[in-house]
Amino acid sequence: MAFKMKGHTLPGINQRIEGKNKADGRAKSSAFQVAGAFITDIDELTGEETTKRATYKDTRKAEKEGKKVTYTNKEDAKRVAEEVENLKTQARESSAKGKTEKSDQLKSQAEQSQKMLKKRQDVVRKKKMSEKEQQERKDDAAFQAQIEREANVKARKKKGDKSQPKTLTREQRAIVTGKKDTNKPGKAGTKTTVDPKSGKMA
Repeated sequence: MAFKMKGHTLPGINQRIEGKNKADGRAKSSAFQVAGAFITDIDELTGEETTKRATYKDTRKAEKEGKKVTYTNKEDAKRVAEEVENLKTQARESSAKGKTEKSDQLKSQAEQSQKMLKKRQDVVRKKKMSEKEQQERKDDAAFQAQIEREANVKARKKKGDKSQPKTLTREQRAIVTGKKDTNKPGKAGTKTTVDPKSGKMA
């Protein structure tokens, strides 16, 4: 499924376009199919920042609570899609109330958010990644898939649903069982860090 917006399409999960996939079946935009969401806290003993991987849902919740968070690749695009839809909704509501200037400002913010994401994605597409960077992104995707699946299983059990969500791929299982998650955003790929305390987004 892809997040569709006016003018272009944001990558989603398992995006496949007939005739436009790579030889291994991945969509050409698969550079953004990997994902990552992280919450930053302050260690009470050392006062230093500590970063921990979290589900997208928990990371969004932490952001709303005023914590510093980071989204990479697919999660980055997902957040932008949600923010843009929220801005467009507010714009429609403002327009209905006759607040044309406010509506135009909100529409402009939505368009700017889309442009910034596209710019980040274009930079990644044009960059030739090293084998280390490619593996780093695969690791990121595997650990994020694992934590999202664990949360999904827990939620289903709570509802009495005995069905199982999609399992990890063989490659992802090998990664999560043979490596240790760094709990830090990788250097490769798109990335957005939201720091409510400083009011900055990078």
